[in-house]
Amino acid sequence: MRDFDLRWLILWSLVFSVFSSGVVFAGESGSLPSVFQMSVEELCNIEVISSSKRVQSQLESPSVVQVLTCEDIAMLDFNTLEECLEYVVGISSINGEGNIFTTTTIRGNTLVNYNTNTLLLFDSIPVYSPYHGSFDFSFIPLAAVDRVEIVKGANSVLYGSNAINAVINVISKRAKTDKPVQFQAGARYGSYQSGHSQGALLAQKSDWEIDLFGDFTKADGERLQIKDEAGRRLSYRKDLETHSAVAKISYKELTLHLQDYRRQIDNYRTRDFSLSQANDEDARLVNLDLCHAFNEKYSLHLRASYYEWELTKSYSSKFDHTLADYDWDYEGDIWSGELEFSFSFNPDWQNIIGCCGSRSNARRYKENVGDYDIGKHDEPVYDGALYLNGSCQLVPDLDLIYGGRYYYSTYHCGLGDKDISDNNLSTRFGLVYQIREDVFVKLLYGESFRIPTFFEKQVASKTVLGNPQLAPEESVSYDLVLSSLFFWGRLELDFYHMRIDDKITRVPVADGKQQNRNVGTYKFSGVELNSRFNYGDFQGFASYAYCYGEDDESGDELDLTYNHMLTLAGRYRFNEKLDLRLSSKYLSSWGAADDYIVVNSGFSYRPWSDNGLELTCKVDNLFGTTIELPEIARQNEAVKTIPKSSEPYYYIGVSYSY
Repeated sequence: MRDFDLRWLILWSLVFSVFSSGVVFAGESGSLPSVFQMSVEELCNIEVISSSKRVQSQLESPSVVQVLTCEDIAMLDFNTLEECLEYVVGISSINGEGNIFTTTTIRGNTLVNYNTNTLLLFDSIPVYSPYHGSFDFSFIPLAAVDRVEIVKGANSVLYGSNAINAVINVISKRAKTDKPVQFQAGARYGSYQSGHSQGALLAQKSDWEIDLFGDFTKADGERLQIKDEAGRRLSYRKDLETHSAVAKISYKELTLHLQDYRRQIDNYRTRDFSLSQANDEDARLVNLDLCHAFNEKYSLHLRASYYEWELTKSYSSKFDHTLADYDWDYEGDIWSGELEFSFSFNPDWQNIIGCCGSRSNARRYKENVGDYDIGKHDEPVYDGALYLNGSCQLVPDLDLIYGGRYYYSTYHCGLGDKDISDNNLSTRFGLVYQIREDVFVKLLYGESFRIPTFFEKQVASKTVLGNPQLAPEESVSYDLVLSSLFFWGRLELDFYHMRIDDKITRVPVADGKQQNRNVGTYKFSGVELNSRFNYGDFQGFASYAYCYGEDDESGDELDLTYNHMLTLAGRYRFNEKLDLRLSSKYLSSWGAADDYIVVNSGFSYRPWSDNGLELTCKVDNLFGTTIELPEIARQNEAVKTIPKSSEPYYYIGVSYSY
């Protein structure tokens, strides 16, 4: 570790002060007085829906679920959801190929080849690219977020493919019956011409409800040093611009969800030429939901959605005069539908049965080659699933959780002119025992799967070959969870073990090329401690995660698994107008990236306690810590890490809520 003695002292001083005073955080909206007037039960035992698809308290939910509330987001005070999620226990984002593709590492399972083993949902709607299975958190406006529910472990029984590590379900804000009109707007500006603005309007009248959200983020970025595969050191600014807009229109039991997103980012690639690329990414979502309750025992849920994604990589001759201008065009879309029927024979026995299906397609066109190297034959994938999830009270204070999902997919492979199908059966079981009023023990078992992406099956580049015969990756997870409420807040301890079989990995083949194949088994074991505190004028959260990853065949420790993570965030209220905010994260080394400690601090000021105006000032990366991430796009000795930041960022902001 480099030059961190002072920062270690600061960090552990914070840890000591937090635990010696017996506090840290929780939350509700941005209103400072209302947050501090809430009880421990309101702040620390939040209602969730993602763990069983029905509303339950976080303590009794049959899963490992962490919640990032809108109050947490206001306290952390970052520009993007990705930055906020960095402070949730056991989560760290990782970027490949010069920060273009983003994926999320959960429980130490770091992905390569741009795919992901985490499923992102927005109001339970899947949002990911069918091309590589990954996603960009900027797709979801921060202004729309009421809370983020992170359900750890294998969860395909509940949500289908990609839910090997976890499900991240972002729940949007809704209009309140006692406030027919709500309005919020804010803007902040800071170092390197970094700016963020957002707004929300929620209105309700009679049977109608309209919710509008939007945000815009722009940054020139600090000058970062990056190496390519030829060993040359390049310097570039991470120019970034994103916008996202959401409209939700509801009439009685029917909700229409419309969304548009765009991201523009320029950077250097890490391959063996000093060529800059401009990345222009677009996505659109249309979703229709119908929820009808026949009575207290029976209800029906119907969903139909269309998701479209496009990406253009533009290569310019102004950076290398020996090359002509050309583009690589990516495109993909997903049509999907779902039907669920919920029924309960009595309050102690509840079930959900459902079926779902989708049609997905993805292609990549190389203008310099003049042909598609992925999706050449324009063949979509069709899939469907049947599933059951339920819970039953065996005896007082002891619940049994059960479920299963059968999945089937097929597509016609034009390369071999043949039909290829995959299938999977995943199950889920658990026991939730209430020891006393606010103390729960959970034993959880889950199975999951991930269907190979179009990139993995069809890529045909100079160095990498796809494999249409790839089988799904499969995972199994085991969890022992202890959770309890105390007078000062909530504490949860999770011991877990996860195994991933048939990992899709590039292996050497003839002529110096590599091919995607199902090889090997990875195992991950660890413990996560998550706490949330509310003590007088001081609120916050603190967490610790330990993980060990191992290649089952060789017995070697996985290089891209971090062993330790510690996060802290707190807010202290001096009075009804002024509060101080502090957040910090420690991440141990992983891959070639060194361990680091980062500290952020700021304050907010409300000139009038009965008015929604708020002024903020903040410094991110207070001590200028050098933060690097492992390069996951390729394994090359010359390109081991991607720089993320090494300088403080200063921000001022203003917001108003009504």
